[in-house]
Amino acid sequence: MSRRLIFPFLSFCFLVNLAVTAQESEVLMLEATIVDFETSEPLPYVTVYNLGNGTGTVSNNEGFFRLAGVSTEDTVRFSFVGYTTLKLSGSELQRSNRTLKLERKPAMLSEFTLLGDWSVLYKLIQRARKAQTYRKQSAKTYFSLESFANDQRVELLECYYNGHFAGYDIQKLELKNGRIALAEFGNRFFVSTESSKAIYSHELFGDNPYFPASPFQLTKGRLKKDYDLRLLSKYKDEQDNLIFVIDFTPRDSTDDLFSGQVWIDSLTADIYKVNLQKRSAKNHPFLPMGNVKRLDRIDLDITKNFKPADKGMIFESVNFDYSVHYTTNKSEKLVTDTRAVLIGYNSEELFRLPQFDFIDARYGDYVKINAAPYNAFFWENMNEFADDSRAEKNQLFLPGNSALTDRDMFGDNEFFVGGVLQQPYVHWNGDPVFLAGGGAIKTPREEWQGTLPSERYALTVKYYLDINSFDNELHFLSANVLDPFETYYDYKMNPVDHMFVNMYFDLFEIHYREMVKALERCDCDESRMEEIFDEYTEKAKEQGKLFRYEVNRGKNWGQMEKWDRHIFDVLQISNIERFQGK
Repeated sequence: MSRRLIFPFLSFCFLVNLAVTAQESEVLMLEATIVDFETSEPLPYVTVYNLGNGTGTVSNNEGFFRLAGVSTEDTVRFSFVGYTTLKLSGSELQRSNRTLKLERKPAMLSEFTLLGDWSVLYKLIQRARKAQTYRKQSAKTYFSLESFANDQRVELLECYYNGHFAGYDIQKLELKNGRIALAEFGNRFFVSTESSKAIYSHELFGDNPYFPASPFQLTKGRLKKDYDLRLLSKYKDEQDNLIFVIDFTPRDSTDDLFSGQVWIDSLTADIYKVNLQKRSAKNHPFLPMGNVKRLDRIDLDITKNFKPADKGMIFESVNFDYSVHYTTNKSEKLVTDTRAVLIGYNSEELFRLPQFDFIDARYGDYVKINAAPYNAFFWENMNEFADDSRAEKNQLFLPGNSALTDRDMFGDNEFFVGGVLQQPYVHWNGDPVFLAGGGAIKTPREEWQGTLPSERYALTVKYYLDINSFDNELHFLSANVLDPFETYYDYKMNPVDHMFVNMYFDLFEIHYREMVKALERCDCDESRMEEIFDEYTEKAKEQGKLFRYEVNRGKNWGQMEKWDRHIFDVLQISNIERFQGK
């Protein structure tokens, strides 16, 4: 069966029907659907946080949330910008009769309405631009993305990062762990390989070439020329700050400008929340790929939340929703809706990141996830922060419950020969590796004239190590990986070249196995385990260097035979026998 891929670049109250299930040791499972009190519309992305054990969640697009592990002694906080924060104990929630109400901040419009002069609003937004700070902070960060086609969930991406923030913007996301589940629809798959990159590439006040413009990027003259501003309401927050809620609408609907609302401190010009909306965006971070003939329309809906920090505001979360209307090469008209949320939830501590060098920080989520083996231990125990039901999501990531997961999507599978993405990371499994050769590096042949032969190829093998500890149980996951993005071979491949490449990879596997044994024997902490990792990485590199020197890219046949015997003694693999006669 042939399959094709699509690669887009990338007064309110809350009425909560609360189901509380008692478990042993007075531990509760909270489930609720959060809706608008007056309209009964579901309210997405309400933050629910257990102050007792540091776990949390957000309501999904249908207003539903589930939070496990709440004891009767814990305090649970329900918060949303513009509304009174509610804190209830687990025992109070247990007695709540399945109903909670979170009241909107009282509006204070009267005296301002009488003025009838909105010039102060333009000045306030200009002040926000001038008063912005670049306060830096790092935090554990959660990211979840879901894509739907005809109301069918076709893609699920879930990641944890160490997020690094500066003022209102995201500076960098360092991947701790991620996983993917894809479901087939209409004989095709949909993947969002660069979504987190698209999210952090948008800056509130900066130049955003891949997005429509907003009031926060414009000069005073352009702001007045391009936008109508209107005060929707004002209220006082918990710190007694007077917050304005301002609506901004482009004067010319054909301009590529965001409309939306901003929640802004009337005194300091600090921004607490901003919503940006644009239908039929001309500037967007998506590209047609695979069987997509053209992108017909992109609709964007972005909401960013910020919180006070020492000497300024700092990023807290972003909801990044978009709809892609496109035409396939077969002239089919299709629409895919994607909802993503990214939350910096714990600035008190950071993840211990895996030991693996992504030489290019621009790699997308899919590429980075491919570098690591699936970490079942991490996903079964990680419950600090997640949206929707973790139990439900765990089922989606199991083999057989969706067409493809990251366990099988990067290699040969029933849908694709060679996997979903080109040049995936190759994990050693005993099978032969074949490089394209013949100028895999994109450099004109004449540039090689006068270059040393050893500089016309590069073989890059790396070890991966991820250490995690839950409930005093220390666990590590490791892999021996060929990095395709740093590997090239400018020579035309022949059987001896294949022997040479595979022997190199196998030699790293020998040291990798020794490293795993040393880690298993080690009754030590994470730091010592990382030292062992470094020691064996250096040993493998040194032996790889000696091997390359002695065999001279396969020209020294005696040395090739010597190294082949060594590999056979340990791995029972003879690359000379494997490739001879081919």
